[in-house]
Amino acid sequence: MDIKKHMHEITPLRIGHAVRVSPNNEYFSDWPDVYVVVGLEWEYQRGCGSKLNISIASDEEIEMRYGSTDGWGVDDLLPA
Repeated sequence: MDIKKHMHEITPLRIGHAVRVSPNNEYFSDWPDVYVVVGLEWEYQRGCGSKLNISIASDEEIEMRYGSTDGWGVDDLLPA
């Protein structure tokens, strides 16, 4: 099996990386802080092509064991 044929979206982000929401994102003003990547899910089953679904959380959300927010894409986040 050629695994490279499945890789459509490349990201420099990994779980644990600090990120900021890109100024080009429509929700930029709602997410002004630094967040941590807490999940990466490769969504190849949803019929929208292969897409990486990134989950982020603030330090406080992690410390308080709250949930994360997913639905972020590769172009939505920048390394902090």
